[in-house]
Amino acid sequence: MAPLNYPVPATSSKGLGTKWVAMNPGLIFDRFLGYEGWKISSQSKNENLDRIIKATEQIDTALLAAEQKRWQAMVAAQGGNPFKIKMEWRFITGIGRKGSLEVGFAFNRYGFPFLPGSSVKGLARAYALVELTEMLHHHSISEVMSLVEEPDPQKYKAAKAKFAFDDASSQAALIFRKTFGTQNRAGCIHFFDAIPDGSAKPKIVVDIMNPHFPKYYQDGNNHTPPADNQNPVPIPFLTVEGATFWFGLACEDPQDEQQKVCLRFAREWLINGLKDLGAGAKTNAGYGYFIEMA
Repeated sequence: MAPLNYPVPATSSKGLGTKWVAMNPGLIFDRFLGYEGWKISSQSKNENLDRIIKATEQIDTALLAAEQKRWQAMVAAQGGNPFKIKMEWRFITGIGRKGSLEVGFAFNRYGFPFLPGSSVKGLARAYALVELTEMLHHHSISEVMSLVEEPDPQKYKAAKAKFAFDDASSQAALIFRKTFGTQNRAGCIHFFDAIPDGSAKPKIVVDIMNPHFPKYYQDGNNHTPPADNQNPVPIPFLTVEGATFWFGLACEDPQDEQQKVCLRFAREWLINGLKDLGAGAKTNAGYGYFIEMA
């Protein structure tokens, strides 16, 4: 059978006829990794990570600045409340994403690291729950969470009697419900994706995790004990180092006074969460903490 011929635009045809090298680190990470067969060797993994690092070093700073300008315009158009905050050390985003390099990373379409708005919201919510639990002098965050996320107003009112609510904690619980919503109602605060500051390109570096019991972790049936005779197998992964990120929040209705109160609380919860809980992965190991800027 004769091959089928498809019409292709002239510019595309010209591009297909030349050697093209991907320079977007996100595209390299997700689509253009080089390896042979179904398994990727440690050497090949390191070579691919080197390609990604070199691509991040050649990022178009004008594109980064333009992305920040568009992001700020989008937040402003919704009456948003943007702020920037600096990382204390390193930050890991998207480590749980599936990929050929075993450990994931979150690049946006332009090849810059970002923190999804869902993760930003989750961090603010986590800090709010910690703070509310402390205000109630309660021992269980999960029990407080079940209360403030109860969708039925009558059940919520009845369940409140089991907790030592005062005026301040009652207000905080009400604001929590309005801010983050329940299964019956969406929250009134929107959390935007966090992006790196456009004044300097973010520095991406390779770090390693070093599990000492690889056979134990790889054995799904747990037949292999975590013994010291197993050789550690270093696993490289990407991190962002020393960057400043922009975060943005906005009310569903910027003219609603109650929602403005929720916005102030949500901003405070988010900033405190970034400083005290950390964002992204491996916060227990010191990653993902931020320092509030003047």
